[in-house]
Amino acid sequence: MKDFRDFALKSNFLDLAVAVVVGAALATLVRSFVTNILTPAIAAVGGYPDISSLELKVGGAVFRYGAFLTALIAFVMTLAVVFFLLVRPVQRLRARSARKEAESARECPYCLTKIPKAAKRCAACCAALEPAP
Repeated sequence: MKDFRDFALKSNFLDLAVAVVVGAALATLVRSFVTNILTPAIAAVGGYPDISSLELKVGGAVFRYGAFLTALIAFVMTLAVVFFLLVRPVQRLRARSARKEAESARECPYCLTKIPKAAKRCAACCAALEPAP
């Protein structure tokens, strides 16, 4: 039991659980927006009572492509929300921190290891270094 508790508290288990719950809530919210607001607006412009009720009958088969279009719109909107609210800001933060890291480090001219700018000796090869400008 202690091993499981350590796993749950020290790993990304809790972060993953929160992400799954928030993702499910986001999917429900987007699905509701698409079903109740967006597709009726598209249907009104197109002259249909409801886009999800669009279907094609071939022989005895019924292809309900309106329901598929509704699901596709919900998927694309969920993807856009995740990209613009999560992925893009995280990418910008990582790029900013990488820039700061690059500004605070330099390469050892002898072994090419990254070292702090203020270092007087390389930690990898122990070479004496000139002061950084």
